[in-house]
Amino acid sequence: MNKERKKCLLFAGTTEGRLLAERFYRARIPCTVCVATDYGAQLFAGGPLLESVQTGRLDARQMEALIRKERAAVVLDATHPFAVEATQNIRAACQAAACPYLRVLRDRTKQETDGYGGSFCFADASAAAAFLERQEGNLFLATGSKELRAMAERISDLSRIYVRILPSAENLRLCESVGLKGGQIICMQGPFSVSLNKAMLEHCQARWMVTKDSGAAGGFLEKRRAAEQAGASFVVIQRPHETEGYPVGEVWDRAMAYL
Repeated sequence: MNKERKKCLLFAGTTEGRLLAERFYRARIPCTVCVATDYGAQLFAGGPLLESVQTGRLDARQMEALIRKERAAVVLDATHPFAVEATQNIRAACQAAACPYLRVLRDRTKQETDGYGGSFCFADASAAAAFLERQEGNLFLATGSKELRAMAERISDLSRIYVRILPSAENLRLCESVGLKGGQIICMQGPFSVSLNKAMLEHCQARWMVTKDSGAAGGFLEKRRAAEQAGASFVVIQRPHETEGYPVGEVWDRAMAYL
């Protein structure tokens, strides 16, 4: 009788997560991919991983139950660098289930290591919004949907705000709930080139471009260059500091030791 092949559980939703999922498929290693939203699952649509995608936000107990159900030999955390709560839950679930845990660390940008010279930097979206409330001019928010409410609640003149979000019904409902109108919303899936970022800034007549430092995989450098070319000031929400984890290639190598 053939021995059952060990399985990996991958929490994805990022470029690194998709790359790892593709590598598991090519290597014919069983892998269950977990994503938070239906839109995240659609990124696998039509591909060989569709049947192994699990959708929905899970708390730590639900994650632990899934680890045990899947009999995972190792768990890979390739969630977004800003998804702090998700990472805490995954780590706690692995500890409770006595399952090895590997965190993918996204490469840091040169601008981050150099101190974001010439940019306005803030620890979170609320602090950035408080600063921008005191400034003049339109705001182009390339921070995604998660920070939108915190920003909108602190900007008294909502007509100044233009936002770029992933194209999902959930995100559109969020934009409407904070008071944004259709002409203020751009729904597109990246990555975006410098020229396309610049065109959007100019279309919105943006004086300010706001982004999270999500690294090269998140198009940070293209956003910064576009802001420079469009004459827009650059506002950065700094990435939460992480010390535990490995680059995506090393995570793959370490995962193989368990599979």
